[in-house]
Amino acid sequence: MGTLLERLRNHDWFYAYSDDHRVWKRGCQALKSLSVDLRQLDCPYDIGDIRMTVQNMILEDFVEEEPNRWYRTPRKYKNVAPTQRHGLIERARAEEILEWITSQKKDDQ
Repeated sequence: MGTLLERLRNHDWFYAYSDDHRVWKRGCQALKSLSVDLRQLDCPYDIGDIRMTVQNMILEDFVEEEPNRWYRTPRKYKNVAPTQRHGLIERARAEEILEWITSQKKDDQ
């Protein structure tokens, strides 16, 4: 199935927005499996911080253009939805989390 990092990066973090119940159910099961694996590895990080890390939601790569409306910089497209500050993680914290994830040698069967 791949390394933990691959599984985290390939996970559909937006499954809950799907109108298709099968997609939602598959996403729930995948997240549950990831959560169990992280618990077994005694992961010291919150799943939200892990998500922001693997999705490269790095605070320093964004700019606040309006109050609590952050955009990735440079902005490639005009019509892009903003994110809020709580959806971003500091680079130092993300690097710490990424280092922990890559240090886990367990490959899934």
